[in-house]
Amino acid sequence: MRISLLDLKNLFDTHFETGINQEEELLTLLTSTIAQLNAMEIETFRSAHAQLSQILHEQGTRCLPFLISIFEENFKLVHRLILDTPATEQDSTLGQDDFLNLYKHCLALQPKHEMRILSFQLPDIKPWSAKDVRPWIKEFLNDAALVPLDEKNLRGDISAIAAALGISRSLNRETIFIYETYCQFGAFLERLSLDGYHQLARDNAEEAMVCAHTDGCQEYGHYCRFSLATMQKNPIDAALHACLLVSSLKAKTSIPTYFYYRLLSAAFSFYRDFGFIDLAVHIYDKINSLEDLNDYDRQKTAMAYFNLLLISNPLNALKAANVYATEHLEKIKAYREASAVPWLALICNLKAFFPDRFSNQTTLVELEKHIDNILPIEQAESLRDRILPMRPNAKKYVIDLLDKLHQTRNKADHIFEVNLLQATASRLLETSLNNGDIEGILLSHQVKSDGGLAFELSEKLPRHTLLRHDDTSLSLAKGKSSQYIGKVEQLLAQHPTIRYLWLGFEGDRVYYLLYDNGHFISNGYIPGCSKTQINAWLKNDLPNLAFNDSPPNQGPFMTREDIWRDESEKIRKQLPKLSLPNSDKKTLVLCDIDMACFPHNLLVELTDDSPSQALCNPLSLDHLLNCTPSKIDASKISVWAPLTENDNAIHLAHSRLMDHLDDCDVTYADGLLPTFEHQTDIKVFICHGGRAESGGFTGLYPSNNKKYTSTDILGSGKVAILFVCHGGHVNTDLYARSFQTLAKTLLMSGYEAVIAPAWSLNVVIPGPWIEVFLEKIRSGENIVDATLHANHRIKDLFPLESAWAALHLFGNPHLSGHEV
Repeated sequence: MRISLLDLKNLFDTHFETGINQEEELLTLLTSTIAQLNAMEIETFRSAHAQLSQILHEQGTRCLPFLISIFEENFKLVHRLILDTPATEQDSTLGQDDFLNLYKHCLALQPKHEMRILSFQLPDIKPWSAKDVRPWIKEFLNDAALVPLDEKNLRGDISAIAAALGISRSLNRETIFIYETYCQFGAFLERLSLDGYHQLARDNAEEAMVCAHTDGCQEYGHYCRFSLATMQKNPIDAALHACLLVSSLKAKTSIPTYFYYRLLSAAFSFYRDFGFIDLAVHIYDKINSLEDLNDYDRQKTAMAYFNLLLISNPLNALKAANVYATEHLEKIKAYREASAVPWLALICNLKAFFPDRFSNQTTLVELEKHIDNILPIEQAESLRDRILPMRPNAKKYVIDLLDKLHQTRNKADHIFEVNLLQATASRLLETSLNNGDIEGILLSHQVKSDGGLAFELSEKLPRHTLLRHDDTSLSLAKGKSSQYIGKVEQLLAQHPTIRYLWLGFEGDRVYYLLYDNGHFISNGYIPGCSKTQINAWLKNDLPNLAFNDSPPNQGPFMTREDIWRDESEKIRKQLPKLSLPNSDKKTLVLCDIDMACFPHNLLVELTDDSPSQALCNPLSLDHLLNCTPSKIDASKISVWAPLTENDNAIHLAHSRLMDHLDDCDVTYADGLLPTFEHQTDIKVFICHGGRAESGGFTGLYPSNNKKYTSTDILGSGKVAILFVCHGGHVNTDLYARSFQTLAKTLLMSGYEAVIAPAWSLNVVIPGPWIEVFLEKIRSGENIVDATLHANHRIKDLFPLESAWAALHLFGNPHLSGHEV
């Protein structure tokens, strides 16, 4: 299996990184790999599955079309299976008191230190039979899925549900009803995730997989993980589990009707939540064509569709929901709490979209009053805090969920989990900006920043271990996020020579928060600038921002300086008007995910006489909290350019760079790999870089016909200076709260600071730039100031923004040079 996974990784790299079309080979190998996984013993499967998941996450969302293609191809076969509806069992002769006594007896016989569904031992239940106990357990678990877990007695709640699942599994294992156990298992996992216990849900999903494999029905384990990954907004793992699920059903001739419905519902949610609306509608039609659905399941299906309309056409969602509620109001009320929670969530979303129109939807207004009468006040208000703006407890809710994020052990999971907080964080941000609540702004900004950079890895545990959670592990991170503003203020006070600026988007508006002279001095919205304008500039103007040192001749009376002046005026006119207030201090720019795409060197007021400003982007405040002052040894530097490839542009850039390094002790590398004889604090890399049409750094190119499949060749160190086109270009991920840039990749691999161009870099820039930068570092200056002076030197030579503003500083702003 290891060889197959390595082949798959290499094939992905060949397809995406070299441009050689390997689509058919990839589909064939990925399909074969998924089939091989399903044929493995459980422990081998778990290890291989983890490796495959890692490979797919390294590829990012570009692997999704392959996974969806495999899922759809196999899903066609599932639709042809015979639907098997079990005969209705006779009514139970077991009374409620007898059931509770039996349940308590079962619970008392389990190990006190740990409740395991896998190892649950069902005692003798005589004189009762399985058909007597089964409906009571089913009702118990259905009710448990509707009620939020008690945080103060979390372990007790989980043990109680685990015991019920253990009873259900023991009763159903040898019968067709085993699907009920795993549908209830899936509902339990969703309950955990709804209450913010995402890692706990994933750990229990792992046990579901092991149980299903042991029971000879691994498709049900795949279903549990598919529905959970979808709910946790993790499209890559969700798609992988979906493929494993439908692949494991290929050998079947029939499928339980209710499980088929749950599978369709999970597929609908997957397509809806990740933007494949047409495919979601197709699945919705299939669900509606099922004949054996009860009224409650049809109501759930309608609710799912209304939530799809919230994404594609909110006004239609409002109208359709009110019509449906008018026609089915008594049936909705009849299901009490089971209907109340999803309907209240929908109502809150509709009120958020249409605060004025909602009051005219008389049936929905009546339904909300009914829900308030049957739901516990705390549960209803908690739901409103998550969705509606201007809620008093929204900050407390965000703090609680941020605490729970610290239990996550995998970076990819953490990044997708942050997605679940976005709506609430946006509401909190709007409220906090209106009220001037600094803590609320900071917490919202943290959620809307790169989740991968905020990640704190929890305890690493062996993969073969099914994790046990005790009271200590469940409460380990409690209170961390409530201390966040204190940590931030402590950091800011340590550096009085630095000004801090937070920037991001709240809806279409650009918001800011400014800290200077020991205080948060202002916050609010930047007038005359919007997200729409910035995105239009990023799409239409940034790709063309390249400096030409020898512009085409436009007549005898136009010098190149005249041409640059006209071009500069054009750039300034096109730029969104952000205009950071002038300061002689160093300014750290802390951007949310979307704002990070805007080159921070262009935040300043661009006029001929405006003073230059020293700027640095640490990528996130959480990353900055881990940055410490450090000295740079610039007595020797390393320079790499793949000269052996005989690329003219690289040769020219290298030659001009070396003209400015006469008095430097330089260790060179000119082969295909940057292998240096000595380790130095500063490493300079000269190479071609690529940018995708849709945005995003595409890779390193030593020549026109070659491309590196990994940026790992750049190693690690203290400061990386990338004379690589687009090396500082930032692009967001489609589904994850994360952005992609070569600068970030190097910071995550161990570099403390990275300097790189946000667009194409002209070969005339590196030489004079590096000369001034090294001079300032060797005089003991801070890296932010040294970068400013180097950019200012380029401005003196080439007074055009595409030249002097190209090189951006990312990472640790507290580095400074040793005086030489």
